[in-house]
Amino acid sequence: ALLPLLKGEVLVDGINVEGLKVRLVRSTKGILNLQDLLDRLKPSDPKPDSEPSATSTPKKPATDNKPLIVDIQSVSIKDSGLIFIDEQSQQRWDINDIALSTDRLAPGANGQFLASFRLQATKQAADPMVGFSTRYQLGPQARRLTLSESKASAEGFWQDLSAMRL
Repeated sequence: ALLPLLKGEVLVDGINVEGLKVRLVRSTKGILNLQDLLDRLKPSDPKPDSEPSATSTPKKPATDNKPLIVDIQSVSIKDSGLIFIDEQSQQRWDINDIALSTDRLAPGANGQFLASFRLQATKQAADPMVGFSTRYQLGPQARRLTLSESKASAEGFWQDLSAMRL
């Protein structure tokens, strides 16, 4: 919606992702392969104001510090996966069959969060299917998150535990 953008509100009908594959690698030096992207997300340190010169334009004080309001009706992720390769510990973790869904995400919203995935690890001899569900309530300014009716499950094997079911 365009008009709400002018008021600092982002309204989204839904976010749907299908078939996303992410490969995350931590080098032997402990650096992630996407570290340069993560560094760009960090807020930059404000530079100290220098003395104004006769030709410089005075800075306008910030008059509107209203936070951006984001309202997403639903999120759905299907058939996605993540591979994490840790060259420091020489381990590999594959998270496959990722499925995630939420109801509305906005200040004051409540809904249900569902997630499931298959976890496979090379050194740990693991292959459980993991599930999680919960009801959520976001606070009015989205600074508070309350979870209720949370449930988790795991079924498969983990090292010496075969036919594990939790």
